[in-house]
Amino acid sequence: ADLGRLYYQGGSVQQDLPTAFWWFRKAAEQGLVRAQVSLAGMYLIGEGTSQDLGAALELFHAAAEQGAPFAQSMLAGMYFTGEGVGQDLAEAARWYRRAAEQDLADAQIKLGLLYLRGQGVAADYSEAYRWISRAADQGDARAHNGLGLLYRDGQGVEQDYVKARESFRMAADQGIVTAQYNLGMLYLTGLGGSADMTEAVVLYRMAAEQGHPDAQFDLARMYLTGQGMPRNLVEGARWLQFSAEQGDPVAQYRLGLMYQKGAGVEKDTVEALKWYEKAFEQGYSGP
Repeated sequence: ADLGRLYYQGGSVQQDLPTAFWWFRKAAEQGLVRAQVSLAGMYLIGEGTSQDLGAALELFHAAAEQGAPFAQSMLAGMYFTGEGVGQDLAEAARWYRRAAEQDLADAQIKLGLLYLRGQGVAADYSEAYRWISRAADQGDARAHNGLGLLYRDGQGVEQDYVKARESFRMAADQGIVTAQYNLGMLYLTGLGGSADMTEAVVLYRMAAEQGHPDAQFDLARMYLTGQGMPRNLVEGARWLQFSAEQGDPVAQYRLGLMYQKGAGVEKDTVEALKWYEKAFEQGYSGP
């Protein structure tokens, strides 16, 4: 397994994925868990060999049965998506649980989401909170965002906007884009503390610049209405276009209006019709 890792990573020797695959396979045949996991990963994406989802599933299963939490989580993921095996959400939940019980944060989050959505298990917000909070206790940024949502919406725990802000902040400061947007919403509305339009704009802009379509739309709306910043139709149209290009039907419709009126953009009836049609195709025909 060590030789396989050496050729896989490169550095002291030239990277050679087929050779790494050969050594991993030799070690995996001896039942070495690390080699089984590494070999499964290579089969999964066709790295150093042809893609073989069946072989990946078999190897992840072998390692999972030996108690490897990463393998258990990967196996759960394959059952969840139906990749290489028939989709089985209950089996996905079973393997996520085994990995989560070994404190694998990613599995704890995913098990929590299954409980939240009632996928493969009966919906149970308290269980969702329990598993997501366990991952957050390990410092997982995604879990802090999930915990913020549970506090914000009062799911599995008493609604608490102050704690929602705290959780979103911990995730946002670690670069979680959705947390930046979620925290921006709380600053905009004043839930969980004082309203702060300036901070809301900062957070929306951070998320928008990383491609979050809702943040792009809300930032556009703030520019168009002059909320928290000087009114600027050109900037409003620019951010509206970013959101529209990602498929937001309301943004598409409003962008159509701006092209029709020549507000913030050069008047263009053809462009207006294009965006109206895109919005109509998604069932949105205006307020």
